[in-house]
Amino acid sequence: MIRKSTLYKPWLLISFALLTMVITQEAHSQTVYKQQKGVFTGLPTFSAQGGTGNFELLIGPWIGYRLDENLDIMLHAEYFSDEAFDFSLINIGLTAGYTTHTPSFMWRNEIRLYRAFNLSTSEAASPKAFTLSGFTTGYYPIDVSNKITFLPYAGLFAFAGNKEMPPTRTNYLSGHQDGFVFGPRFGFDVNIAFTPSFTWTLGAGYAVALTDQPNQTYDGLILTLQFNF
Repeated sequence: MIRKSTLYKPWLLISFALLTMVITQEAHSQTVYKQQKGVFTGLPTFSAQGGTGNFELLIGPWIGYRLDENLDIMLHAEYFSDEAFDFSLINIGLTAGYTTHTPSFMWRNEIRLYRAFNLSTSEAASPKAFTLSGFTTGYYPIDVSNKITFLPYAGLFAFAGNKEMPPTRTNYLSGHQDGFVFGPRFGFDVNIAFTPSFTWTLGAGYAVALTDQPNQTYDGLILTLQFNF
């Protein structure tokens, strides 16, 4: 007979591991997913790690607006705090994007500007971060049904910035790189229209940084999850 406690422990360990991961998602290609004027939102970053006296929190919701079928803008506000180094900051990101549509192809260009503002008065840590980045991406939409569309994509990215932070456990801020980072990225998104006014987008991709900067974070898995209204 298998005791219930032996079944619970693996699920508790898995749940704890998921909660302590840094969930990093990309808020991109809004006018690719939906062309009508409207709002899009999500929670692209969340991480909670450590315990008393050594707790670290990273959380960052974002909201944007599609001005028309081509142009959209987005505001991302991310809060980070670390008890071990006794500091906190808010990371603000602004994104402007333009999507060109053809009968069988879409091309997306966007520019992002991120800056971190120190909220702590502690002299032990003085984080600084300012980064400008650009993305250009091509999408090939494949309509599976009148509600589901596959969106394979490929493109290029580039970052130029200055990031100075204590060696925290997470070591991540959205939109920031230290130095110059560039390379290709590719992936696959799925657009699901639940109603005419609500669309849910999810997918995964991969970024390959061709540079070798210290603490390079935009390199590897890209997750996409957003809600379009």
